[in-house]
Amino acid sequence: MLDTKKSAQNAKGRLLAYQDLVNPLIKDFFLKEKIKIRNNFPDASCKAIEVFEDICTRGAKRARGAFSYYVYKMYGGQNDVEALKMGIVLELTHAYLLLLDDFMDKSDLRRGGPTAHVLMKDYYSKQNFRSGDSAHFGDSIAVSIGAAGFHMAMQILMSLDFSKEILIALSNNLNEKIEITAHGQITDVVNASNPNVTEEDVLKMLEWKTGVYTYENPIHTGAIMAGQKDSEELRKLSEYAIPAGIAFQIQDDILGIFGNSGDTGKSVYDDLREGKYTLLMHHAFEVGSKAQKEILTQNLGNPNVKAKELADVKSILIDSGSLDYSKKVANDLVLKAKKSLIKNRSSNWKDEGFNYLIGIADYMIDRRL
Repeated sequence: MLDTKKSAQNAKGRLLAYQDLVNPLIKDFFLKEKIKIRNNFPDASCKAIEVFEDICTRGAKRARGAFSYYVYKMYGGQNDVEALKMGIVLELTHAYLLLLDDFMDKSDLRRGGPTAHVLMKDYYSKQNFRSGDSAHFGDSIAVSIGAAGFHMAMQILMSLDFSKEILIALSNNLNEKIEITAHGQITDVVNASNPNVTEEDVLKMLEWKTGVYTYENPIHTGAIMAGQKDSEELRKLSEYAIPAGIAFQIQDDILGIFGNSGDTGKSVYDDLREGKYTLLMHHAFEVGSKAQKEILTQNLGNPNVKAKELADVKSILIDSGSLDYSKKVANDLVLKAKKSLIKNRSSNWKDEGFNYLIGIADYMIDRRL
């Protein structure tokens, strides 16, 4: 097997190659959708779909679709055209959930630009509308077009050129995984306010919200497209997907505080201001001094956090060992994911997909954005 760095770089190359394949399809989809909406609905709907397209196409890694595509290839799938269309389904679904997430988190920045509800709020301010709540207007339109986007995705899914049995299985899988993701989001919201959260609670939330959604869902999607329906085969894939997905989110949370907004496309203040209760924060509250805990309490969920407060929190996360602890947990989970994949490898798994899964686990944990 390739060394870790080379494996990660090869996986990154495959991810970029996938982007080149799927991005034109997404662009073409929105071109047709905008014409349809323009011919049937008023200006506000036209603006809403433009905003949805902006969020969907702006700086996206396409990681979920790539999982689906390369796992499909791993099982010997040959219908690349339809497998790539499934990537559109996953990206529309992802944009839908991003819109909901940004609305709930009251975030102003996504992928280096304004969030959908902010863009729709700005649209409101430029219209000759009756005086009203522009923020609520923006929230309402963003949530509505997000919901429409998910149903656009389901229409594409059910039109794919796979057997009826596979289409039903794909639909059931996506709906089941989104339901679990919703419970992960509920737990995330509750954790921000619950004073009795345990590390197990935090990790379970990461499993439901990211392990299932970002990794297990598209990985199972790829296998199902290739005709895999054996529950034991899907379970083997989950042994890789769940720990790798949790590790991905832990790294994402680290970047949320210690990253650069220009790289991540997200404000470094967002997680603190919204009160996001991450593994980083939990460990610091568990092991920190009384003075450190007081500073964390003052700033976690404080909408007025600025540079000084952020610097104070970062220092505590470093000095308490929370940063190192979180990195270790993430790295241990990646190692667990890779070992499970090697242990469970079937003779029918093609090298291209298998090597992608191995390499992308390393790339995602080492990434800076």
